[in-house]
Amino acid sequence: MGVSTTPPRLLLPPLLLLLSTLLVPCAPSVVEEHRLSAMHGSVRSSGYPKPYPNEARQTWRISVPSGYRVRLQFTSFDVETSFGCEYDYIKVEVTNEILGQFCGRENGNTAPKAEPMVTPGNVVDITFVSDFSNDERYTGFEVYFTAVDIDECEEYARVDELACDHNCFNYPGGFQCSCQYGYVLADDNRSCTVECSNLVFTERQGELSSPDYPRPYPRALQCKFTLRLEEGFTFSLAFQGPFDVETHNEIDTCPYDSLTIRSGGKEWGPLCGTTLPDPIETRGFEVEVVFRSDTSGQNKGWNLRYTAKSIPCSHVTAPVHGSIEPVQATYSFKDEVVFSCDIGYRLIQQEDGKEVPATLQVECQKDGTWSREPPTCRIVDCGKPAQPNKGFCGSPDVTTYKSETDCGCIDAYHFTTEMNGVFICNESGHWTDPRSGEKVPKCEPVCGEPKHVIMELSRVVGGRSARPGNFPWQVLVKFMSGRMLGGGGALLGDRWVLTAAHVVEDYAANETTVILGSMKRVSLNDNLLGSTQHYTVDKIISHPGYDPKSTGYDNDIALIRLAGDAVTMTDSVRPICLPTVVAGGRVNPELSPNDVAFVSGWGRTAGTLGARLADTLQYVDLPVVPQVECERANSGKWIAELNTNSTVTENMFCAGYSEGGKDSCQGDSGGPIVVVQDTKWFTVGVVSWGMGCAKPGLYGVYTRVDKYLGWLRDEMEKNAVKSDY
Repeated sequence: MGVSTTPPRLLLPPLLLLLSTLLVPCAPSVVEEHRLSAMHGSVRSSGYPKPYPNEARQTWRISVPSGYRVRLQFTSFDVETSFGCEYDYIKVEVTNEILGQFCGRENGNTAPKAEPMVTPGNVVDITFVSDFSNDERYTGFEVYFTAVDIDECEEYARVDELACDHNCFNYPGGFQCSCQYGYVLADDNRSCTVECSNLVFTERQGELSSPDYPRPYPRALQCKFTLRLEEGFTFSLAFQGPFDVETHNEIDTCPYDSLTIRSGGKEWGPLCGTTLPDPIETRGFEVEVVFRSDTSGQNKGWNLRYTAKSIPCSHVTAPVHGSIEPVQATYSFKDEVVFSCDIGYRLIQQEDGKEVPATLQVECQKDGTWSREPPTCRIVDCGKPAQPNKGFCGSPDVTTYKSETDCGCIDAYHFTTEMNGVFICNESGHWTDPRSGEKVPKCEPVCGEPKHVIMELSRVVGGRSARPGNFPWQVLVKFMSGRMLGGGGALLGDRWVLTAAHVVEDYAANETTVILGSMKRVSLNDNLLGSTQHYTVDKIISHPGYDPKSTGYDNDIALIRLAGDAVTMTDSVRPICLPTVVAGGRVNPELSPNDVAFVSGWGRTAGTLGARLADTLQYVDLPVVPQVECERANSGKWIAELNTNSTVTENMFCAGYSEGGKDSCQGDSGGPIVVVQDTKWFTVGVVSWGMGCAKPGLYGVYTRVDKYLGWLRDEMEKNAVKSDY
């Protein structure tokens, strides 16, 4: 048991020694096992501070929470000394690693040092063993244990496999790693990585790289990039330096970090190291790029440029008299070409010879063919020009783009818009007037131009007869009831008749007949002689403001729409003109006092009761009366038909002579009062009412047409007959 200053032990004879050996028990006299789990505490030898027994074996397993270590501080130590501490000893170990085996007295070479001992983990085993005899009394030991927090952030920073990638925060019993913005913490709770899985790119060209390239890529990456286009494309991949993916010095299968590329059933990789990989030509229209990194390393990563490739289509050129867009040296899958023709030409499909409206787009297909055959350009052909109603157009031998033809209207008609009659075949395939843009020339009756202008003046009451063609707009309005007087009217255009509302107020359209071109009336049966046109009526439109019971003859104006075909113009049938509104809202011709106007009709030729109707169309010239005189002379007179006194409104005017003798009369109602301006005749009024006929101091009263121009045009447009256009 080593050198001792105590007397030598008694030597027994062999027999007695054998006997004593047989009498020694096989197990230690003291055997103890302890498990301690606490933040602090103490451990003592058996019987401490009294001498510990022989043949003792005591063990303590001390554990503190994870994230802590165990600090041991011996406060008393007195154990038998021996060489190598083989007799009595205290052993401190962690997971089969002996941290120390101690014996002797305090401050001895084999005793624990005065400084505390800190274990590397949170569990430590302490074992105390004494042999079968001690010549002296030894008191044993006492040791205090305390849980000590670990600063993992500082300790692990020096160990790459344990350190936090970005940020580390220590707390009692543990630590926490966190990542910078844009990164996520990996499953190992210390590595910072980025989300780069299932990223799909559909552009035909671009670049791919490891995250943060060319800075070191994050750890614990599981990246998957997919390049995807339509079937018919393939990809060319070209790596660009630097290329730096962590590798193994001895193993060439890239066990740490790796880049793998797959496409069309073929795989490239795994790739790692610093040698730039060769360019890759894929066989498919989809490429999968997989990049993985482990939890260590500081490598720059990789970068590649990808470009889509496809089968080229045959070269196309612009057709004659046409163009294509875009113009390229080559065309490949998905490229599009738009064909168009010069102005005056049309695209023609080669497949069926049909025209294409404006442009034709063709696409290069995945098999290298175009989606359609390239078209050709053909000059626009307008064909033979249509013959306008009441007009004519020439029949040119050439009818293609920019060809010309002359058009015109028959006698008594003219174009509806101002033009010289030259029509040109335009780019849309229509004959048009270059100034107005009108596609089909339209002819309408010439208004206010009688074939025979009156040469002398006469009277309606006691007047002289008109000659054929003097007043071709004059019409006779008759009714099925056979009323002798009937009424007059004026032809407007080739469909409408202007008359007075009081003439038609008691009759429906189907009871009304209009006669044009008549000069003579014979017998009381109203038989007509001359070149006449008879028309039925399908619509009568009286002014909505006409109400004789409340307003007298105010708004005494109406329109009659002729049924059947439009009126055919002759020498004896032509329309009158309505006044027009010119700049500043002024009406032309403007009605002024003393203007000479003309009234025509078949009314009574005398103002006496029972006077006969005129056999022949009569006319008379009448001066326009100043409005003040008109109102003075004609207002306040009793009108038996209306059972009220007469009123002259702003919608009326007077014409006649103060001495009488010339006037319109019963039977002339509804007929026009007209004026001539520069050889053009206009209706300025409608025969409406009067106090007798041609009496001194009294005048005939007329509805003023210029007050109703808007209403007249609106009603004729709203109720136009479509077949006339």
